[in-house]
Amino acid sequence: MASVAWATRAAPLVRLADPAGRAAADLACVERLRAEPQYVRVVTGRAGEPIAELERLLTTVQPPDLVRDLFDLFAYHPDTVLNDIVPRLGVSSTWTVTVSLYEAWWRLAATGQLAGVEPRGQRTAAAYFARTRWLLYCLPFRLGTDSRIDADDRHRLATPEQLVSRAREARQDWLAVLDAIEDHSLLERDIHPEHEARDLLDCPVNLSQLGGTVPSRTDPIDAEVWRHCVRRHLLPRFAVGASWRIGWRLSGRLSRANTIIAAVMFTAAVALGLLSASRRWPGASDWLLTAATAAAGAGYAAVLAASVRNRAASWPWLLRQPASATLGAVALVALNPGWWSAGTSRPKAGAAAILVALAVGYLTIEAINHGVAAGWPLLRRVAAVSAMAAMHATIIGALVLRWLAPALSENGDALTALWSTAGAPAGTPAAGYTFALAAAWCFAAGVFSQILWDEQPFTAPLAHLGWRNGR
Repeated sequence: MASVAWATRAAPLVRLADPAGRAAADLACVERLRAEPQYVRVVTGRAGEPIAELERLLTTVQPPDLVRDLFDLFAYHPDTVLNDIVPRLGVSSTWTVTVSLYEAWWRLAATGQLAGVEPRGQRTAAAYFARTRWLLYCLPFRLGTDSRIDADDRHRLATPEQLVSRAREARQDWLAVLDAIEDHSLLERDIHPEHEARDLLDCPVNLSQLGGTVPSRTDPIDAEVWRHCVRRHLLPRFAVGASWRIGWRLSGRLSRANTIIAAVMFTAAVALGLLSASRRWPGASDWLLTAATAAAGAGYAAVLAASVRNRAASWPWLLRQPASATLGAVALVALNPGWWSAGTSRPKAGAAAILVALAVGYLTIEAINHGVAAGWPLLRRVAAVSAMAAMHATIIGALVLRWLAPALSENGDALTALWSTAGAPAGTPAAGYTFALAAAWCFAAGVFSQILWDEQPFTAPLAHLGWRNGR
């Protein structure tokens, strides 16, 4: 008896959001399928490649209404196919038959060869077929599902090497749809694009998943797909935590060690900078600020070292923020060298609060427009990105106050005196307020300067050029 345990396990995986009013159509299609089973018989007991025969049969099925019913069922209700159709196929190799059917549907829809279906409907359905086709091909590579597919069933479709090649091709076709998901508005409504991208990250496709010898973590093709998903789908949606997880997975020992060093150094730089600005120990403020800048330099050097071996190691650090913040700080010092000495403490505190509020508001709107769900996910992700940006802004602010502004300002000695034992000169704000304003300015400059980066999102990697056609 044919095993359909894999179909029961896979049905929730392929399920789409149920469009209203389609339940009756489902039942009608199932009943008509029982009466017209010849379209699956071609894959049983026939030598050679069955998919071409399926394509021929699907384009000649009569009556034409049956083609349309089957088209709707297979495209928009894949879970119904697995739950109700697969157990009634009457063949031993149920997985091979189902994969071959979806391969044929996808090929026909992608090339506009389905008679009785409008060209626009075929283009729409091709995206749906691409998703289900990938999810079926990847089942042998999923832990918990692979063992439910009979070995004879899997081997009938292809050898392990051929199966890896076909699954990777299906993955690339589905990834191309995800990359342009806004061109497929109906599909975008029926799925959660970010969840689909995360699913790609959790399903390596290589021989090791089929009992081979290649370690999945080091497989270069899987690694490139993961990097693409992080850069194209996770970072724009502020999913920094997931990006860290993938970056860590792709890193070797040396890159991981440098990442840890960078985290320690950045933490130390922020702590030392804040201690210096607080002037809790007036006599130590100068060297505390100097130590903060040294720790910051060591942290950025560690990020650079980690990126040499794994370019994705730098992505979760959001390095556009410090790059843009430095540019903003240079502009501030060049245009108004005496910015730090003007006004009193209260206006400086107010200005810092306004700059931070505007920047966080900008990040919130950007996250919403990139599809981050409202509520706790939005608050958590904006908070994480803002915290990372604030860390960089604090570090760049310390570098500006300790080295850049004193060297470029007309009255640099007075600025340096803020960190001396005597403290701020008469008539100038305290060091803490100046430090807060510098950090807030760097924060805001880093956020708003993203418009200079080829309309890339704030969380995009530090790069301008991509070798992709339209994406």
